[in-house]
Amino acid sequence: MSTTTQDSLIQTPTLIPSICFFITFTLMTLLHFVKYINFKRAIYLYLLVFSLLRTILFVIRIAWSPNPDLILLGIISNVLLLGGFFVILEALYKLLTDWLHLLIGERTISSLPKCEQNSIIFLKLISPLFSIIGAIGEALATQNISLTSIFRQASSLGFLCLIVIYILLVAHFALKYGEVAIRKQLKALVLFISAALLLIELVYRTFVSFSQESTPIYYEWVFYVFECVPEAALLLILGEVILGEWFYNVDDDNKLKMAQQLAKLRSKGKFGANMINKIHQKEEKEGESNSQEDSSNIIVIRMDDDGKLSPINSTDNANNTATDITKATTKNTNANTNVSSTDSTV
Repeated sequence: MSTTTQDSLIQTPTLIPSICFFITFTLMTLLHFVKYINFKRAIYLYLLVFSLLRTILFVIRIAWSPNPDLILLGIISNVLLLGGFFVILEALYKLLTDWLHLLIGERTISSLPKCEQNSIIFLKLISPLFSIIGAIGEALATQNISLTSIFRQASSLGFLCLIVIYILLVAHFALKYGEVAIRKQLKALVLFISAALLLIELVYRTFVSFSQESTPIYYEWVFYVFECVPEAALLLILGEVILGEWFYNVDDDNKLKMAQQLAKLRSKGKFGANMINKIHQKEEKEGESNSQEDSSNIIVIRMDDDGKLSPINSTDNANNTATDITKATTKNTNANTNVSSTDSTV
């Protein structure tokens, strides 16, 4: 690693680590591309775009490593590093809203208190702004080092505040809408772990951005450990743990789709209300059909005239069962008649 003469804030990378992380993020890109094709979830699209941006970033770093005098490659590398960071945050926001749909059931996000709605909207809208600020600062690196440092600080500190707000929102929603204690909500734990990985990265980035203003402090291995490794771990977690197997299991996936449909239909007014009623009726019919299927496995016990028990299947011998019930009713009626006639004789 060497430091360029024009700008102490632009650091030339070494080749081998850049190749290793290029391979890592290429694999993550392929992983999330497959997941998006299979599941068509928005979160996988965000993760795919972020993985692709990081792959391009390390392609540039590989090309830049043997040519430290090509400052333009360094600027493009740093622009991609800061400018594409908001994409991973948008993925976490999408994961938050999907989890919230599962928590509140048939209610919609618009039915939540205004402060909660506005908090989510604020996070989604403000994230790109901090990426733009960071990218502009990197673009000005060769012209004004002080201005670049200020823009870096604003970007990193802004992202740090956003991830803290995100963690507080997850804790708030888990406590308010969760049916069990927060420590037992495993899906909330996934959100906390994801946010914690980015928190580690942003604490490091904020520290470096403020320390470089006076005395530049930079070690390349620290960059890989505190920025690249947490991002790769997060992409792997969200690609292999959540997928369609656990976080979005079958029941929760149906609930999520139903909640999203209800949110769209309710926004359409009266027509939406009629459609909601139809959906509920369809669910009731499906429930009745399931109960009928379950009843087909019920075993009916019939007692013969000689006192022997004979089990029969209610579906295959429904007519015989009805006949037996009729006979039993007739016998009981005759018995009651005989008892009545005996009483009258006495």
